[in-house]
Amino acid sequence: MSIALVKRVGRESNYKQVHIDRESFRLESGGYAHEEGVGGHSFGGILFEAFAGGGRDGDSYEAMEFLEALRERAGDPSTQVEIDDNSDEPLRDWDQLMPDDL
Repeated sequence: MSIALVKRVGRESNYKQVHIDRESFRLESGGYAHEEGVGGHSFGGILFEAFAGGGRDGDSYEAMEFLEALRERAGDPSTQVEIDDNSDEPLRDWDQLMPDDL
């Protein structure tokens, strides 16, 4: 399951995403930048990942900074929430999600 907080301004966007599955917990960020007359490009990557069997990739300090930025973004009314529940059995009916549930 992934939950992304997306900020869009004009033709550009950036996101902060948390991904959780049976094997790992991942923090990602990225987006899309556009320059008139030149074009655009996507960017992004995994900032931190912890594995169910032990071990991790990434810096714990950067993970804490990411989570603080995620908390701030969640309070911004212009932020869009995108949920991707790609599990075999959905945890809940996301079509019935109410704003107060977030």
